Amino acid sequence: MSPNQQSLAAWIDAHTRAIEPKAFAALDAEWKANTTGREDDQALSARLQAEYIRHYGSASDFAELKAFRSQGTPEDPLLARQLDRLYRAYLGNQMAPKVIEELVRMQKALEGTFNNFRAELNGTPVTDNRIKDILRDETDNGARRAAWEASKQIGTRTCAGIRELARRRNIEAKRLGFRDYFAMGLELQELDETRLFDTFAKLEQLSDAPFTAWREQLDESLAKRFGVRPSEVGPWHMADPFFQEAPPSDVSLDGYFAEKKLETLAKTHFDGTGMPVDDLLARADLYERDGKCQHAFCMSIDRRDDVRVLCNLKSNEKWMGTLLHELGHAVYDKYCDRGLPFLLREPAHILSTEAIAMLNGRFTHCPEWLEKIVGVPATEARALGVKLRRHLGREFMLLTRWVMVMTHFERDLYADPEGVPDSRWWDYVERFQKLARPAGRNAPDWASKIHLAVAPVYYQNYLLGEMMASQLARHVSGRVLGSADGALGALVNRKEVGEYFVNGLFALGARHPWEVTLEKCTGEGLNPAHFVAEYAG
Repeated sequence: MSPNQQSLAAWIDAHTRAIEPKAFAALDAEWKANTTGREDDQALSARLQAEYIRHYGSASDFAELKAFRSQGTPEDPLLARQLDRLYRAYLGNQMAPKVIEELVRMQKALEGTFNNFRAELNGTPVTDNRIKDILRDETDNGARRAAWEASKQIGTRTCAGIRELARRRNIEAKRLGFRDYFAMGLELQELDETRLFDTFAKLEQLSDAPFTAWREQLDESLAKRFGVRPSEVGPWHMADPFFQEAPPSDVSLDGYFAEKKLETLAKTHFDGTGMPVDDLLARADLYERDGKCQHAFCMSIDRRDDVRVLCNLKSNEKWMGTLLHELGHAVYDKYCDRGLPFLLREPAHILSTEAIAMLNGRFTHCPEWLEKIVGVPATEARALGVKLRRHLGREFMLLTRWVMVMTHFERDLYADPEGVPDSRWWDYVERFQKLARPAGRNAPDWASKIHLAVAPVYYQNYLLGEMMASQLARHVSGRVLGSADGALGALVNRKEVGEYFVNGLFALGARHPWEVTLEKCTGEGLNPAHFVAEYAG
């Protein structure tokens, strides 16, 4: 090893010894803030996160990293990769300590507002789960509209804060030489903006005809169900507040989970693929309570054994899929190669961990999974096959169009935080989801989506993750398991699936850029054709 590489290795070792305990403390505090909702926990989380980020804000450290980079790429690939990742981490945080503290404080304040907010419906506070229950089951149009409108109440409380946070983020991004914070976020994630939006444009084109046809059928079906004309179908007739999920039509799976303990089914699922999750479930926080975050997420606290999952479980298909999704994140973290350096001991990319999460979440719509894991009689499960494939294809189309709403709007938000009108949100909803805006509605409905506040420039990874999930699933079912049709059902209860992921994708950690990792695992870079085949067939 050359003297320069020796110096770099020593620098990275010192950095790791300094940052690892700060990362652990910040993530542990963030977990507590999300599980309790207490102001003191939120304040501690903000303080520790700011301390963590300030470490990466060191101008002197960044200057040393630039000096190492100026001497060429290290021959040792692990050193080279750590240097690249460190450079990106420091570049995105070259801000004054007071600025870092203020940005973290603003984001944490918004996060606390979302976590503690309960919509008011008919004078009574209600949870997100209750609103979703109404949108799934209620047949009275007035009650549905009231529930949908209640789900948007949070937007009036958060819109000003989100706009101000976007403006402040932009100031720092522009000072660092980026067009705006959105452009900076993509570049630091190793995502090319032009390629991303070109890919989305192609997917919009490919999905437009089948999506339009399905939307016409859906409006006719919903019109009959709710006793209105197709032209009167509104967003409150959909199955969730943002039209992220396909409304139930000719298939409903909730009955299969009504009397089931979802944790037990999840354990059986992952045991069957050779990736036990007993330890993950033991640390999980799975049921709703006051003050707790109403959403779901997974956190790797120490990049070793302490991986935690948060959910708000109800015994239905939606939460079964969500639990499988979050445990998909968790097994990626759990089985990442422990021999890798701390800086590389994590998934290759946000989209790669989303891919594993989404792949596992798909199994609730797999007949073989329903039979072998849930215990649905074989003939009944197989009879659902065509309907489930059709429904899952619709979910994929819907996800495609929904992510485009979020990603296009977020790009506009950072292009002009104060100037982008609330109506722009509905422009994109009408374009991509083909859902008409309510007449006369003038409200910041976009600001009721928590990701715009606390997970900036993230949403595109859900669609990229689904694309990667389809590519991985077809590779494993076809090349690894020898399934002729590449069906998802081939992966159920097969230990070879866990062996492939643990020894292949998970073991690589972040030692390569994400698309290089994908090429090593499947033989090709990201190919949208595998995902399109899921709903075009």
